Amino acid sequence: MSGKPEIIIEPERPRITLERVFDAPRRRVFDAWTKAEHVKCWYSPGGFAVCDCDIDFRVNGKWRVVLRGPHGQEHGVSGEYREIEAPERLVQTFRYDGAPQVEAVETLAFVEKDGKTILTSTVIHKSAENRDWHVKSGLQDGATQVLDRLSDHLESNGVATPGAEQTLESRDRAARRAERVRRTAAAALAVLALAGGGLYWSSRQDVAARYVRETVGRGSVIRTVSMNGVVDPIGVTSIKADAPGKIEAVYCDIGAKVKAGQPCAKIDPRPYQSAIDREKARLAGALTQLEKDEV
Repeated sequence: MSGKPEIIIEPERPRITLERVFDAPRRRVFDAWTKAEHVKCWYSPGGFAVCDCDIDFRVNGKWRVVLRGPHGQEHGVSGEYREIEAPERLVQTFRYDGAPQVEAVETLAFVEKDGKTILTSTVIHKSAENRDWHVKSGLQDGATQVLDRLSDHLESNGVATPGAEQTLESRDRAARRAERVRRTAAAALAVLALAGGGLYWSSRQDVAARYVRETVGRGSVIRTVSMNGVVDPIGVTSIKADAPGKIEAVYCDIGAKVKAGQPCAKIDPRPYQSAIDREKARLAGALTQLEKDEV
């Protein structure tokens, strides 16, 4: 099953439920989730790679995965195993190095039906604020990318057959996989083309409409240092801009009349550039995989 996983957020409880179906037996999905040699192959979103993976798979054992981004930045996630009922159920904690206070408990259920596995992840946070932080940090996009990679990993392990020739079924699966890589490459090229036109894209926020108009209030966007009048940005907004981002300077008075084309603000271009770099990395990976699939 491809596409976005089903995610349920309960407003009255600090809980997130995620469900995804994999075309593989439960034992293989469970092993792929709990063995380091498998986790290294899929546990990363687009543009990132696993540079360290340490799993002590036992009750009270610890796990840790470190991801390296396209610019060399590293992000670590870790936790501890609380309950293990292989291959049916797993309870673990997890935390992100950048926000260690946002620790949650995740229960994973693996249910096999008709040769496929239904994976259900239930994440319980300590507070609604922590849950909301988790959602806003890019849960939907991140989970989709990572679980897509898990699906590809599971499928790649089942494509090859021991005979000199592949069966019709395995050849068909290989063709479908190659087609998915082609679509990924096409999508990455499309995003790069849009970025070249001035649109800002990020895995943590939606693509903004071009030339968005918004009412700008001084308090919500900037604060002025009284001693020297330096503008200190504290928010993110769009002021008739192709690429919204953090405002570095404001050149127009709030409420003043301006002419068409008159610059009103300077926007930090770094998030925009990192988005382009990220998509270039995804494109390179997709093209490399495409070459391998066509051999």
